[in-house]
Amino acid sequence: MTSDEGGGSDMPSKALVLSTGGSVEPLVFSIGEIRPRLCVFLASNESLPAVVEVKKDRRAASVRCRWETVVVSDPGDLLEAYRKGLEAVRIVKDKGFAAGQTIVDITGGTKAMSAGLALATVREGFTFSYISGEKRDSGGLGTVVSGTEVMREFANVFDFLAREEMRLICHQVNTCQWTGAVETIDRVLGLGSAASAEFRKWLPMLREIVEGYSHWDRFEHREAVEKLTKHLEGLSHFARGKGDAGLEAFVASAKENLAFLQKLQEETRGFKPGVLVQSHIVDLVANAARRAEEGKLDDAVARLYRALEMVAQVAFRARFKCDTDDVPEGKVPESLRTGYNSRFRSEGRMKLPMDAAFRMLACDGDETGLSYEKRKGDIKKVQLGRNDSILAHGVTALKREDYERIRGIVVTFAAIDEAGLPSFAKLNL
Repeated sequence: MTSDEGGGSDMPSKALVLSTGGSVEPLVFSIGEIRPRLCVFLASNESLPAVVEVKKDRRAASVRCRWETVVVSDPGDLLEAYRKGLEAVRIVKDKGFAAGQTIVDITGGTKAMSAGLALATVREGFTFSYISGEKRDSGGLGTVVSGTEVMREFANVFDFLAREEMRLICHQVNTCQWTGAVETIDRVLGLGSAASAEFRKWLPMLREIVEGYSHWDRFEHREAVEKLTKHLEGLSHFARGKGDAGLEAFVASAKENLAFLQKLQEETRGFKPGVLVQSHIVDLVANAARRAEEGKLDDAVARLYRALEMVAQVAFRARFKCDTDDVPEGKVPESLRTGYNSRFRSEGRMKLPMDAAFRMLACDGDETGLSYEKRKGDIKKVQLGRNDSILAHGVTALKREDYERIRGIVVTFAAIDEAGLPSFAKLNL
């Protein structure tokens, strides 16, 4: 790479990157039209004389510009042209030029050089230009006749390429890759003026909704409700106006998800700490299913075991009006009291593990406790499966059939209607 200083250090407005061939006129025309503050030539050894001629031309010389040259040793090597194009991009960025300030002229050079430069810059959000003309020599098939040049700019290349980014965002959302989805959205929005006004209208709302789902997946329900409530209606209005069926379907499903969260919010008196309800169990089983879809089977089984514990806690609270971690001695049936006092009293409090809570419920005639006694063998399998997990006391990873067996036991025992499990909205654009 070579460089020549030109003008002062107060670089304004634009940078120009040119694929450079042997013709001087289109280069000079482009520089004269754009009047860049930084000009980067992507040249071959054969086209370096043209770069020298451009700098001498009075029309180009009148532009107060810093000159940089990146040399491609083999002008027929597409991969090398691509790599050198990336080098040109780094120069532009290092000099502080944003995407909306940068033009890439792909007129000159070999086809491999033009294509390599285009591939290196197409995702940067730069504007592309091409020097055409009203007349060409060789019967209209050759080079543009000097004096008839016309510059064509293509500022909406991003909108065409954004389809790939949208596909990636859909995949990330649909597979619970929340951080990746937010990063991709930020990358698109970070392209500034290259991202169309339409994208800037709705992608920020989608970003907030994605963050809401991320909160929900981490059991941060209050934050999830806030995000979804604040941004779903705006996205719904945009989707209807645009007539985008895929986006409308996503919003409709997300509103159903929000309704589940709002129900949980109401049941827990505004997500009051320590208040456990049946909807918590349903939410946890659904969360386990998402972890299983990701192949995180040990994580999924850990959640299912916690769901079993919640069944005991919810039933215990409803029956005895106290929590399992602070049971008054007088609440314990007399037939169990002596044994429970000796085994479960600690620091003046009686703290019951899951089995003891279910046994106390059964002893008091509670339906959930009696059901536990009938299904004790199945429940024991859940405990053993969880204990075998590497996340508990084992050293091996659980298999898909382990998860499915344990899930079936938990769903049946907890009387969960699988149709009522919240299924996160899918994004298909």
